[in-house]
Order: sequence, then structure tokens, then C-alpha cells
Amino acid sequence: MSVRQKYAFNGICFFENAREHIEANDFPDIPIGTVGGIDEWVLTMRHNASLGFTYYKPFIYTPVENPHLKHRYYFGILRDNDKSELASEPEDIDVLEPGYGIGGIRKEIDDWLDEEDNFLTDGGIRIEFGFQIEGIRGPDEIWTFNFYDPLFDAKGKGNMITFYKDLENGEKKHFYSHKQLLTFHSTYFNSDSYEMTEIDNLDDLLQICHGVRGKINYDSAHHTLKHARKYNLFNVIHIVDQGLLWETPLQLSDAISLDAFNAVWFFQNAREHMERDDFPRISIGTIGGIAGWYLTMRFEIINNEAGYDLFIHTYQRKTMLKYRVYFNILKNDGSSETPYECSGYLEPTFGPCGKRKTIGNWLDEENRYLTENGYWTENGYLTDGVIGVQFGLQIEGILNEDGIWTFNFHDILFDSRGKTNMITFYKDFENGGWKIVANCHKQLITFHSTYFNLDSNKKIETDNLDDLLQICHGVRGKINYDSAHHTLKHARKYNLFNVIHIVDQALLWDSSLLISDAISLGLNHYLADLLRKQESLEELAEELKKVDLETMSGEMMKKCVMFMLDF
Repeated sequence: MSVRQKYAFNGICFFENAREHIEANDFPDIPIGTVGGIDEWVLTMRHNASLGFTYYKPFIYTPVENPHLKHRYYFGILRDNDKSELASEPEDIDVLEPGYGIGGIRKEIDDWLDEEDNFLTDGGIRIEFGFQIEGIRGPDEIWTFNFYDPLFDAKGKGNMITFYKDLENGEKKHFYSHKQLLTFHSTYFNSDSYEMTEIDNLDDLLQICHGVRGKINYDSAHHTLKHARKYNLFNVIHIVDQGLLWETPLQLSDAISLDAFNAVWFFQNAREHMERDDFPRISIGTIGGIAGWYLTMRFEIINNEAGYDLFIHTYQRKTMLKYRVYFNILKNDGSSETPYECSGYLEPTFGPCGKRKTIGNWLDEENRYLTENGYWTENGYLTDGVIGVQFGLQIEGILNEDGIWTFNFHDILFDSRGKTNMITFYKDFENGGWKIVANCHKQLITFHSTYFNLDSNKKIETDNLDDLLQICHGVRGKINYDSAHHTLKHARKYNLFNVIHIVDQALLWDSSLLISDAISLGLNHYLADLLRKQESLEELAEELKKVDLETMSGEMMKKCVMFMLDF
């Protein structure tokens, strides 16, 4: 690959009749096109004089007003023997100010026209160039990436994703992004091209994906969040969520976002609540199948210091839980404290809490300190008497009455709405309503059965099947005939043969089942064990009368026939 091909825009321009153009100082502008979303870029030969000498150099510019640009460029002079001489600093990277252009290394007129230097080819000058805009400084003085131009090596490496929209004039509007970074953010991007009906504010979305944090308000965030949900860009949603915290007061119902249970809440009149120790209990709802969860600020005195911490609790819980929790306190300058995250085991009657702060810390609205630049700043926790917090809670496991840890299938997966990675089982009621019975990750259950090979989140009507899902996920609790009956019914319905096999083995020690039960439930191991214990053909014949022989599996039929022949 030649040097110039390492740039999004590259080529060779031939200036005919160079001697005449030098004498008249009228080299033409050869169009390059639109670069970095800015039109009318051209390549020419620029004249300048110094200390009695006259020079020319290759020069790229645009007459269109442009912001500060971070760019890379390359110039080379092609001699008449096709060898190239570098006419710019190697891999030159610079910031281009508005109204300026990009110039190569200048040469005196005599050097350009000296036939021994071979710079003239058929009386003209051939300039090869490469040009790429890496960054664009926005009106808020923040450097942003250039998504208007394709990557220079995209065709060969297949490393680019193109977003486009057909315009009314028959042309297309494009945005280009590196595939590796977008696929890091979302598994949605398994293709190279995406047609969009609406491309507004896509640039903001891509900037956030690449780590650029500009100003976020409701108007710009609306379109950005729409695209972020479509493409499963949950990091973008989280960042916009944080950026909008101080845009307007939120209600808890408005603030719930895509994680299983997380939200933003603003405790109004915090100073008065601390004086009276009467912070409200903000209802969160049912988590992990346990009702009554709430968020509040809890008062404690430790080492003679009075303080408050964030506290999540319910009075309905009577078992131990495995959990993850997240707390973040929002400051009055729009920033946030270092988030507090932890996970562990939660004993009954206890609740997860955040880091405790003294009342003085909470109520200090100024909290003034000197920055590195020598300016005093204020970033206390009160904003007009309000304390803003973020929180998240997820229950990973539940200890059952047998002392066995079980998975939590009561709650939706935190990223399921965008990733379509969840299967929901529900039950219809006679009054027309319905209730979710369980939520399960699609990847594991599709491993067990092709029944669940679905392209989207799926709702499946059923009744309670927690035991079935626990077995699918490797949890082996106590199994008896009463619990196994419903589990096996669902296992056969959904082709979960591993579950049938596990239940079959577990029931070997349950002596209450008969041969007809084993056949009806499809328990091959259990049937074999009962046949070995059978004392007469008459008893077997009586049991076989209780089942539909036409629906009996071939394997079970074979076992019964072999027993009769060997008896």
C-alpha cells in the first residue's frame, strides 16, 4: 500500500502546463470533494515569496468556513520516472485553524522547473496526496470524532459500519464508524451496513460511544436514546441518563430505565427531613418475588457521630438472598461521587445500604476546595435543598427451605429489552388478566432445547415451572412425585430431555410410583428399575392396561417386551 492510500481521501492530481501557471501564478483548484462534512476542499499549488526568492508548494484548503480540525496529511511529488519525493513532514499531524489550509514543503521555482530534478512530466507537475480529518472541535470547545468519512482501509479489512439514509434528491447521507468499538458496546452490529429512516442526532450517539461527553439536554437526548435502544447501546443510555440528571426534576416512575431495578430519586427538603429523622420510604416494588421493597435514608449514630446512609429494605423477607447493589450520590455541580457497588449475602431482616455520611457532610452545600487551576469550586450534596441519588438492586440467588441456593427467575434480565435475550413465561387468568410466572435467559434454555430458538423476547403461557428452570440451570433440589409431575409435563412439552433424565434418576429412590406412572411420565430409568422388581407377568399386564400403548415410546416398549421374554 502506498503512503497516500493510508488516508480516507487520497489521489494524484496533474497540473498541466506548469511553467505557464508558475509564470502567471494561476494554478487551478482541483476539487477533492467533501471531507469531514465540510464541502469544497481543493488541491492547488500555492505561491509565496521570501527574501527575494519565489516558492510554490502543494496546498489543500476550502473556501467554506470550518471549525478547528485535527488532521493527517501527506504530499508527494511524482517525478517523470514515477519515483516519489516526499513533499511534507512524515505522517504529519496537526490542528488546522479556521480560514487556514494545509501546505506541503515549498520549493523554489528553479527547482520545480529544473529538468534534471525530473519534477516535470510532459510539462506538468504530478502531486500525490493523502488527507484525513481525525477530529472536529465543536462550538462547546469539545473535540469530536469525524464520522462523515469512511475509514481509509475499510474495503480491505471489513472493519467499518456504514449508516445511511436516502435523501429526496436521490443522494445518500452517510455516517461511518469503526466496527470493533461498536461491537464492543453492542452485539447488534453483526453486519456492515444499516439503512436508517431517521439519521438525526446519530452523530451524538456515535460520539458518546467513542467516549466524547458533550452537553446533553432533553431535545438532543430524545433522538440519541431512540437510536441507543434500537442498537442495544446500554452504555450510551447510562451516560445520557447521567447527563440528564440535572435537566429537570424526575419522578421515580419516569426515571426507571433499562436495568432490572434501578432509578434516580430526589429527596426534597432534605435538611428538614434530617432534623426530624423522617425521610420518606420510596416504594420500589417487588424484587425477587418478594414484595414491599423501598428506598430511604437511614439515621445512625456511630462513634458519637450522627449520620445518614442510603438504605433499601423490605419487611416481607424471611430467607437469605444473594444480591448486587449500586448507590451513587449526585452533587450540585452536575458531577457524581464515586459510585458504591457491592455484592454479597443478605440475611433476613437486613437490607443493603450505601456509605454513611455525617449530617454535616450531607448539609454542606458549598464543600469548597481549590482546583488544580487555582479556582475555588463548590460541589456539595444539596441542590436547592434536594439530595439526588441513583440506585440499583438485583437479586441473583434465593436460599430455599432445603438450604439450596436457587436462581431468581422472578425478575426480568437487566438488559433484556434491547438484547432480546429473555424468555418470559406467564399465566392467563379467567378475568382476562395475566401474571408473569418466570423470566429466563434464552441462551441457556436454548442449549437444552431447540423449542426456544426464537428471534426475539418471547412470552409463553404456562403455570408455575420454577423447579423446571432451576434444574435447567444446574440446581438439584429435592424431587418427589408430586413436584415431578408438573416439572415433567413441562419438560416434555418443551423437549427438555436433560430435565426428564435428571428427574428420572432422582426418582429412583421414591418407591411410591407404579409402572404405569413411570410410563406416563416417560421415566426410562425408573421403569427399568421397577421391571427388575416385578414378580409376575400378571402384575405387569395390569399396569399396562392403565396406559395408552400407542403413545408409549419405542424404548419403553422394548424394555417391557424384553422383560416378558426373560421372565
